[in-house]
Amino acid sequence: MPVAELTKLTGLSRGFFYNNPNVKQVMMELKEKQQGMILRNPKSDAIAKAQEARIKSLEQKLSDSVPKNEYESLQKKYEELQVKYSQMKKGTLLKMYDQL
Repeated sequence: MPVAELTKLTGLSRGFFYNNPNVKQVMMELKEKQQGMILRNPKSDAIAKAQEARIKSLEQKLSDSVPKNEYESLQKKYEELQVKYSQMKKGTLLKMYDQL
């Protein structure tokens, strides 16, 4: 959060945030942590939804073009990979949380 916003929220002067060594140190630490974080982009949510729709469409085409037993085998492998991805993603998020 920029100092200008902090001054509006708290009613304190800009000088307070820059001249107080303890406050300045905390602000610098938080800024460093924030730079290392991946910020969420609302556009990425829309892209993700479009990709999900595309995947479903491709899955349908695949199921129509591949023999049923082969499709079921591929579907099972896909679900296993989804579980592994979810576990990996959860581990990454936990690491990020621990760093905060």
